[in-house]
Amino acid sequence: MLSPSRREKRRVCIVTAEFHGLFKNGGIGTANTGLALSLAEAGHEVVVAYVDAGLVDFDERVAEAADTIAAWAQKGVKLEFVPRNPMLRAGHEDHVAASFTVFQYLRGRGFALVFFNECGGQGYFSLLAKRAGLFPDAPRMVVVTHGANAWVLELNEQLYWSLHPISVDFLERRSVELADDLVSPSRYLVGWMGEKGWRLPASTRIIQNALPLKPNATQREAAIDEIVFFGRLEARKGVELFLSAYTALCAKRDMSRIKVTFLGKFSRIEGVHSGVYVLERTRTWPAPPSLIAELSQEQALSYLSRPGVLAIMPSRAENSPCVVVECIVGAVPFIATDSGGTAELIAEADRARCLCAGAPEALVAAMDAALDDGAPTAQLAVSQEQSRELWLDLVDETSAASA
Repeated sequence: MLSPSRREKRRVCIVTAEFHGLFKNGGIGTANTGLALSLAEAGHEVVVAYVDAGLVDFDERVAEAADTIAAWAQKGVKLEFVPRNPMLRAGHEDHVAASFTVFQYLRGRGFALVFFNECGGQGYFSLLAKRAGLFPDAPRMVVVTHGANAWVLELNEQLYWSLHPISVDFLERRSVELADDLVSPSRYLVGWMGEKGWRLPASTRIIQNALPLKPNATQREAAIDEIVFFGRLEARKGVELFLSAYTALCAKRDMSRIKVTFLGKFSRIEGVHSGVYVLERTRTWPAPPSLIAELSQEQALSYLSRPGVLAIMPSRAENSPCVVVECIVGAVPFIATDSGGTAELIAEADRARCLCAGAPEALVAAMDAALDDGAPTAQLAVSQEQSRELWLDLVDETSAASA
């Protein structure tokens, strides 16, 4: 049999609970959206199966999303909602129930290839049924790593509070183990899984995310007049590190003319609403910071793209942070911590300017240098075009293997 050409249309499904237009900005949604657009632009038939955790009335939810569905259809992406099973007591807010309804949705749909996120374990029952011979004509199934629940809890220093995170951990681990192919955007996360005893499939590869971004070649030479913490306001994103470093920077130099903004969703830190936590920790600063939590990805990038803005991403660890790619492609000056898979995204020659160690004194030194010497920008280690080609190669290979 001839190997399939990329010109041959393949019917591909992306199963996710995060997608642009239905879910406020987040790295997983951005990655899934970029993948869907890349496949559609290459001529594949793309269906996004959306697992809405807040779904109550199916018909009403679909009707509310009519404009979004129509807009994506114009881009070659068919957006469908996975209906909940009325025989199950729980809805999609329960990860086990959601995974089972995904399996019921996929049967008989004729997909050649299905992508699952590992987080949430939505592919578990589909993968298990295929291995058990209970899924006739099952498609090739690829699991993509974005950051398992156990990884998030570890970085946020949160304890398991009930059986819920334990069951999620089981679903995610088994989904990875049962996958026909595993794709991680970073070597770091594959290494973390190995250290934690996860069993990885023989077909495990590293492909960076292909994101829905428009390059901005404009270089901004304006002096820095605003520093923006860019990311969700939670412990693993380095909120405490930034607060400590900026407080120390204020003690070192006059920061009264610099505006500070926190750009990201709220969460909780040490049991306190993160917005309240930030305001309490910044009472001694020369001016109170601005907190912006409701912008979409496009709006957030527009905000960062103004002259004089320096983005700070001081995470404890990241898989393959979309915010870093967004800044690089958008020519937004930034400083990030050299943690997790972040360095894998940045051209080696630019890492010293844009990365610092995850300690307050290191971040103080990096911000101090940027204020004196100019804001640092960078190039990607792997171009977005190369990443898209690797995703398309994967579709070709997996389609051939399942033919």
